[in-house]
Amino acid sequence: MASNTIITSNDSLMRGNAELFRSGRFSDMTVDCGSRSWKLHKTIVLVQSDVFESVCEGGFMDTGESRVVLHDDDESAVAAMLFYFYHSTYDAERANTLRYALLLFHVKVFHVAEKYCNTALSKLAIEKFNDAVQTAWHTDGFADAVREIYATTTCKDNDLRRAAVAVAKAHASVLFAECQGETKFKRVASETPAFTAELVQAMASCPPTSPPIVEAPTVHDQHVADLPADHGHPARPILSGWTPPASLDEPEKRVYRCPSCKVAFTAQI
Repeated sequence: MASNTIITSNDSLMRGNAELFRSGRFSDMTVDCGSRSWKLHKTIVLVQSDVFESVCEGGFMDTGESRVVLHDDDESAVAAMLFYFYHSTYDAERANTLRYALLLFHVKVFHVAEKYCNTALSKLAIEKFNDAVQTAWHTDGFADAVREIYATTTCKDNDLRRAAVAVAKAHASVLFAECQGETKFKRVASETPAFTAELVQAMASCPPTSPPIVEAPTVHDQHVADLPADHGHPARPILSGWTPPASLDEPEKRVYRCPSCKVAFTAQI
């Protein structure tokens, strides 16, 4: 006798979940946070959060529908978490993040993911934070993110803390440059001793590498060279030194310094 074969399409399942989230059809629980309310499904939500399962077991309405009111959570971060339950990802634009910068938003999503015990969402928030910080480390948004990270996490061995420290270490010469004057990042660093202590420990355990090799100067007679793309200052560095080749087979090297922060770069001629 031929056996029945059930073929499950992951794409079809995801489309179905997305439609349930959009329409609220067949919902048997409601989540309220701030000014928003979501019609959801226990079979999707409770299996992804032990916290929601415990809350729902504590009080059912007469109609058989559970209502969970979240009083102390960020509305946009909660929206992203609930969206994730149905889509296995989250979208900053869908979560309405206009109130604050993208880096801070990912930190807030990480916080609710940790609070409601969804490890997969915590990891995704860190990944999105790491992607976004590559082009936003020099903005006030990074300073806001650092403050939020150290205000909402207590464990030193925390992946999000390590990510923030790694970024600050990689760009410390610019973030702490005297020529920058008083910046929001410097204020946050001075007001957040735990962050500063972990940054100092990271830099002491593995000192920054030597200045990177950049392209040969593009305008030799003016003694200037192009800065590395990730340096953060648009100005070209000024020639400040010269190292003769050790042999005929080795190239000549020139040392340049950024006129804004005095960071040195080496160029092979």
